[in-house]
Order: sequence, then structure tokens, then C-alpha cells
Amino acid sequence: MEINISPYCSAGHSLFYTNEALGIKSKINNDSLLKAMKNCYQFENVNMYQHGVMVHEAYLNLINLLDSGLILEGLPEELIDIYQSNKDDLFDIPCMKFYQTYHDCGKPYCREVDEQGRQHFPDHANVSYRMFKEAFPDEEAEQMLILHDMDFHTLKVEQLKELAESEYGFSLFLTAWAELIANSQMFGGFDSTSFKIKKKKLIKCFKLFRK
Repeated sequence: MEINISPYCSAGHSLFYTNEALGIKSKINNDSLLKAMKNCYQFENVNMYQHGVMVHEAYLNLINLLDSGLILEGLPEELIDIYQSNKDDLFDIPCMKFYQTYHDCGKPYCREVDEQGRQHFPDHANVSYRMFKEAFPDEEAEQMLILHDMDFHTLKVEQLKELAESEYGFSLFLTAWAELIANSQMFGGFDSTSFKIKKKKLIKCFKLFRK
């Protein structure tokens, strides 16, 4: 099934960025992406490349537990059943590693700092898609996964039905859990209010994958 991609995101930023508009003076390739990711920080002492590696490691740990019928304390037990019912729809590990490692590769190119010194990355999923596609034009599955990486975190459940039913749906959904786990230190741990709010949002999406 083809998923329609709007040329504009909800924040009003164009998906079709030019290198000039992003301040990029040379062609994007793997070396330039890695350099930019390693010089831009997700949070203190963790750069964008390290963050991507952390997400992939959290993903591997999560699926290993779920394969054994186990779950991390603080996560819903129903995730075990959801996983067992949908695991055959996941992309293979090399694809997931590539996607998860590079999922925020566009953040160095859209980073902004506000008057309070807080950093923001407006429309970063679209920018990451744009940068990754230029560096790896033949990796179509990873491109689409990166483009829709934020959807399960930000869209309402009723807006996610088409995506959930697509070939990308369950891979994105399980990655959203891995991202939540990897980012938990930034939120203050599993017991923090922020973590619980984000977890509740993902739990609402269970109904899209119940079989």
C-alpha cells in the first residue's frame, strides 16, 4: 500500500528542503552525515549517532525479552501478545539497525536554540528523510521508516490506521517503544510523569495491532 506524503508538515515546513536552505554547501554522503551526527547532541554526553545506537540496542533487548515472553518492569504486559501476533511483519535486523541508527540524522541540519538556551529540531523527521535519501538513495525501506519515525509519538490513533496496516507499521511501532526506553534517562526514568504520558500514548495504539 502506498502512503501519501504531504509536501508540508504540520509545522509548516516544506518537506522538499534544498541544501542551500539548510546551509549545506556540499553533497550529503555517509561520512558527512556521521560527522554531523557525532557533533550534535541529543542530550548531555550523548550525540545523535550514539542516540541512534542506543535506540537499536534498546530494540534488540526488547525483542529478545518479548521472544522469551518477558517484558521490562514498567512496560505493559500486553505488549508481549501484540509482539507475538505481529513479529512476522517486522523488517529484518540489518534494515532496522540502519534505520534506527540514522533516524535522527537530520537533527544537526535543523537545530535551533531559543532564548532560554534550549535546543529544538523543527520538522526533524522530514529533514532526516531528506538527508538520508540523498546519502543512501537506494535504501527505500529505511527512507520511509525515517520519514514516519515520529508518527506513533505525535499523531492521534485514528490518524495512524493506514500506517499501522502498511508494511512499515509494526516496525515503526516497536521502534517507538525502543525510543521511549532509550530516552527514559532524559525523561527522568520509567517513573517520571513524562515517560508515563508517552507510554500511555503508545498503549492507545495497541488496538491497531490486536489480532
